[in-house]
Amino acid sequence: MSAKKIKLVVPPPQFTLIAISCFETLHKFVWLANSHLNLQLSESDALKMPSVDVGLKEVDGLIEFPLFRDEVSNPEITFLVVKNRIDRQSLLKELHNIDYLFIIKEFHKGFDSDVICQRLKTIPGVMAAIPVDPTKLGSLNHILNS
Repeated sequence: MSAKKIKLVVPPPQFTLIAISCFETLHKFVWLANSHLNLQLSESDALKMPSVDVGLKEVDGLIEFPLFRDEVSNPEITFLVVKNRIDRQSLLKELHNIDYLFIIKEFHKGFDSDVICQRLKTIPGVMAAIPVDPTKLGSLNHILNS
């Protein structure tokens, strides 16, 4: 009798990526986002990526991109804010002109990310909040696995 194989297919997590262009510092933007969106974003472990440029602010050859996370305000949803640019290096090369990445992970069917995007645009200092199609970004996996 041959062994049967069971194939388990796990759907990838749903997420929305919003590119933020903002002249405020990261901490002030996070504070404003917490106020305007009723979130509880708090500093988390930084994303570490290999540095391609010598002399940047690096630790053990890795450059650290600050990350803020909220898993408290809504248990079904994870909100992330990541700084996209450090010195001359971008976390997502395709979005090198973007200051911050606002990521919404694991949302349920009734969740409307367009409302979040519109509310982000009302934050003082935010020049643009642009929804991005994540399928067009090849360098996104390291962020989603954080």
